[in-house]
Amino acid sequence: MAEIILFLFQKLKTIEISQTEIENNENVETSITQHFAHLHGVLQNIERRMIDKIRGQNTNSITNIKELESQLKSHQNRLQGALLVASTVKENIKRIDLKNVICKLKDIADVPCHLIKESLISEDRVKFEADKSIIDVLEKHCSLQIPSKMQFNLLRTELLPENYKVEPLDNKIAISNRKKSLRIVIAKKS
Repeated sequence: MAEIILFLFQKLKTIEISQTEIENNENVETSITQHFAHLHGVLQNIERRMIDKIRGQNTNSITNIKELESQLKSHQNRLQGALLVASTVKENIKRIDLKNVICKLKDIADVPCHLIKESLISEDRVKFEADKSIIDVLEKHCSLQIPSKMQFNLLRTELLPENYKVEPLDNKIAISNRKKSLRIVIAKKS
């Protein structure tokens, strides 16, 4: 009986090793990792585009302000020039063509001097809204089908199915008890 139990231990170890080695585990794990890395990349790209849009809006606003500052400096220079012309006219009224000076001053009088806020959107604040249902979609977008593994039971001889064939013991098993340790020696039949 001890020989049979030791043989069963050996057989169970062999079965255990074969059960832990499903043929395509590594390929499936690689596919799962690649799929989620791809999804992660797609989400990062969407995030980057949104952040770039926000920063782009800020950049556009700053560019607009810089352009207006440049226009104001140009207008300021024109007005200072006109003031200089006007002050010299007073002193040299007889030598200057007043019609020409008046035309130039009329042009300068039409310089834009009102700052108006143009709003293409109805609200002043940027808003971010996310569709929360995407989480459910993501959680359900893929599945993993794992085949069930063969299960084993230990049965007494009288409970074996009628058509079950008992395997012959191919190995000769010897048990020795040395220094309170159990040692199994298996020798092949010749």
